[in-house]
Amino acid sequence: MRLRNVVVLAATAALVVACASATQGGKSGPGPAVTTLTLGTDDTPGLPGADAVEEFARLVQAKSGGTVRVQPKWNAAGPVTQWDQAVARLVTGGDLDMGLIPARAWDTEGITTMSALHAPFLVTSDYLVDRILADDALAAQLLGGLTKAGLTGLALLPDGLRHPFGVHGPLTSPADFAGKTFRAPHSDTAYALFRAFGAEPADLPGDAMGQAIAAKSLAGMESSYTWASSSLPASVAAANVTFFPKVNTLVIRSSVLAGLSERQRAAVTEAAASAAVWARSHRPSEIEAGRAFCSYGGAVVYAADGDIAALARAAQPVYATLEKDPQVKGMIERIRELKKNAPAAQIAIPCDGRKSTGTLAKSSAAAKFPEGVYRAEIPMQRFLDSKVHPAWARDNSGISTLTFTAGTWRHHVGGSPDSADCYGPYTATGGRVVLSFREVLCGTAGGDLFSAGWRLDGGELRFVDVEAGQPGEESLMYVLFGSEPWKKIG
Repeated sequence: MRLRNVVVLAATAALVVACASATQGGKSGPGPAVTTLTLGTDDTPGLPGADAVEEFARLVQAKSGGTVRVQPKWNAAGPVTQWDQAVARLVTGGDLDMGLIPARAWDTEGITTMSALHAPFLVTSDYLVDRILADDALAAQLLGGLTKAGLTGLALLPDGLRHPFGVHGPLTSPADFAGKTFRAPHSDTAYALFRAFGAEPADLPGDAMGQAIAAKSLAGMESSYTWASSSLPASVAAANVTFFPKVNTLVIRSSVLAGLSERQRAAVTEAAASAAVWARSHRPSEIEAGRAFCSYGGAVVYAADGDIAALARAAQPVYATLEKDPQVKGMIERIRELKKNAPAAQIAIPCDGRKSTGTLAKSSAAAKFPEGVYRAEIPMQRFLDSKVHPAWARDNSGISTLTFTAGTWRHHVGGSPDSADCYGPYTATGGRVVLSFREVLCGTAGGDLFSAGWRLDGGELRFVDVEAGQPGEESLMYVLFGSEPWKKIG
């Protein structure tokens, strides 16, 4: 079971590693040569960046008459620190032909032209993001620094505005950050901002975030509503605290682009431009995204004006550093000009979708429970109908095997590697069973997975009155364990 979107999809291992490979022929005889370009991204299917990659791949194939195909490589670098930079280095090093790399990542690689996008509290609306990306001269400047890394920037694709999401409550003033660990994807500019608040930023890949939550050392994270819904669903977002936007860069090694035919180059560049338009039109509004975040168990609040002013004052040293670069300073000034005529930023509406599951029953005295091996098949649509986040639905749907033996349990989702299994001890008393963790697994902090009543009828185990052990996982636990009987197979 994969309760968080942190496990590399099994299919990734089967992706073609050879870059810019050419194949030809078919059942009807030789045909036009097909060039396959591998495109790496840290995203996995079902998330905004991955959706844009899939649309880009579709457009390239159509515009090239099938002579160019884009093969995505999801979660290309795996669960490592500085994951964005790791994917970028796979592209610049020749292991990948193309990449979808967040603009925030490039400043650690010596490419600072995109730093203006991340000037604190400057770009705070989707409208302004669109104005920036539609300004051809400004967009060319932002992407221009990529040339020194041997890359061509094909397009800038919007992803979402970034806010603070607190684990235990809202993060709205410098005091809320001071002395605490704050999760953020690695970026020199972003890390300078959070350190200015007194926080210690860390990217915390894989289960490291769950471990920090379990240790009560994590204050929160920088994210968007869409991403937070799958990684920290019961958190509290400060809707009117917008650090900067996330904008993805679609890049290709310049040597790979030059090696294509004129028609193929045109297909790739035109598809990139069209994919950027598609990304803008398919991006949910802040109100829509905030409402969806609450439906998955989160909360949205507003920071007080005084707190916002205090955050802005604390951020001033970051501007002093950015504006030492004349080009970056000029781009910041241009963005300020565009902002003058921008309408008021759209802000998510306050809401609270968090649910308290109470304290689960605990007992060291195990009642008689029917141990064995059980199997159930839960379709993805059932998760979606119950408003389970699509990333969780994808990772947990299909055939599941649940094994109880010697006071322990293990859950396996068909098609996933055994290393992705979740497991731990269980206790049963008074007609209820509690499945627990004793370590951090599957992106969930240690504790209880769920508790439920149970009954065994004709070789089928049923869980009733399922109560989630982790906030924000009520619907997931019900659908995964309580919506279908588990047939005993061993």
